[in-house]
Amino acid sequence: MDLILELEDKYFFDWMYSKVSPNYLAQNASDPVRQFISIYLTLTVHGWLLYFSGAGLSWLLFFDKKYLEHPKKLHNQVAREISTTFFSIPVMSVFTSPIFWLEVTADKRARSLADLV
Repeated sequence: MDLILELEDKYFFDWMYSKVSPNYLAQNASDPVRQFISIYLTLTVHGWLLYFSGAGLSWLLFFDKKYLEHPKKLHNQVAREISTTFFSIPVMSVFTSPIFWLEVTADKRARSLADLV
């Protein structure tokens, strides 16, 4: 995750924080708040990309469209499933981000300790 975060900081988040946030977040990539926000946004966007690419390919290639004519199918069921997923991925990212944030900060601490030895 730290490698992905470095790449996204270099190519996207530096620009985003310089436009949107206060000066201290734009200048300090090792700030814990900036790291957490970056990890949260990364997990959310990549979660949406993973879901919609996988679900879209499954819909196009494998899904039997005759199922949509089933009498027990709910009205707008497909749209409801898509909207439920769209709004639940950011919630899942809230609970997953601290784990990745601990991994990123611990890795940086471990590297700094290795440099001292």
